[in-house]
Amino acid sequence: SNCTLVLPKYPVTPAELRALADGAMKEADAALDAIAAQDPSKLTFANTFGAGDAAGVKIGEAATIIGTIAESSTDKAMRDTANEVSVKLEEWGVALDYREPLYRTLKAYADTKPTLDPEQQRLVDFQMRDYRRAGLSLPPAQRALVEKLRKELAAVSTEFGVNINEARAPLDFTKEELAGVPQSFLDSPGVKQADGRYRVMANITWHAQVIGENADNADVRRKVLTARFHLAQEKNGPVLKKLVVLRADIAHLLGYGNWADYRTETRMAKTGATADKFEEDLVSGLQPKLDAELAELLALKVKHTGDAAAKLELSDIAYYTNKLKKEKYAVDVEKLRVYFPYQKTLEGMFAIYQKIFGLKFTAVEPPYVWAQGVQLYVVQDSTTGTPMGAFY
Repeated sequence: SNCTLVLPKYPVTPAELRALADGAMKEADAALDAIAAQDPSKLTFANTFGAGDAAGVKIGEAATIIGTIAESSTDKAMRDTANEVSVKLEEWGVALDYREPLYRTLKAYADTKPTLDPEQQRLVDFQMRDYRRAGLSLPPAQRALVEKLRKELAAVSTEFGVNINEARAPLDFTKEELAGVPQSFLDSPGVKQADGRYRVMANITWHAQVIGENADNADVRRKVLTARFHLAQEKNGPVLKKLVVLRADIAHLLGYGNWADYRTETRMAKTGATADKFEEDLVSGLQPKLDAELAELLALKVKHTGDAAAKLELSDIAYYTNKLKKEKYAVDVEKLRVYFPYQKTLEGMFAIYQKIFGLKFTAVEPPYVWAQGVQLYVVQDSTTGTPMGAFY
């Protein structure tokens, strides 16, 4: 195959992060300005919507790299810079909807009603729909306000996510308090502390899951779950209020009844009311089954604790579900580990996927890793050798 797969180059310093974002926006600006400056009589799909889509792919690649660093880097300066430039990219993306010369060029071509293949027509339809949803038909002052609020919303949304990602919730317990917790967890790096106690990070999903499913001490389970549910609460309380107000204001300015109607318009539900009904129907249909399962868990708690008046708490559900699997179905996930060593399990899973889909996975040296042991694989068509992508 003559096809070449180029792995992304990840920035390693804050300056390189800013340069990546600035370079991507500058390159995209030039491409979009060129589209807008064309002779109206010579417009084609390729030099309008096709070219615009290609420019979007470039900026999207940069955003993905920056987002990966924001989520995974162990260097706080890199995470902070990645979040900072992510906001700039999001604001650039919002402003993209309000480039009048570009809009006029794309609309001029769309108005000719060209004969296109289904994929091309879909791109044209979706792009023009997005212009409408951005408020391009509104009076200039109102349109400018929508743009301003959308940029604010992008920044506040990022702030909300960053606060969650940066939140830490360490809880230290004695070995006795962690009775029932697998030894594999207690032996994990960073868990045992110098004073002999064991640190549970409630913000780390698998830590919370292990405690929730295995800790015999109900108070320990409750403390970990409560800490997890309160991550960034003080910071994000005010942020959430801003989010709700901004979403409502944007939706109303654009002529929607509420944010749910705005968000669902482009999805299968189409309206907030349809989404609400779906959820209500789902709840009513599942409630009898849920009630039966909770009753079974409560009975198990009563038996386990010897307290006939026991009540099932939220922090009990994972624990007694795991106990039910062991006692009723003889399924002990921890004991199954010995039969599924990591490397052999990984190789077996890969072998299945390669056989079913006609693929070949090859380990390569990763250009960027966020933790020791992270591996990168290139995917190829097993027959032609054509590279199709890569995954960590």
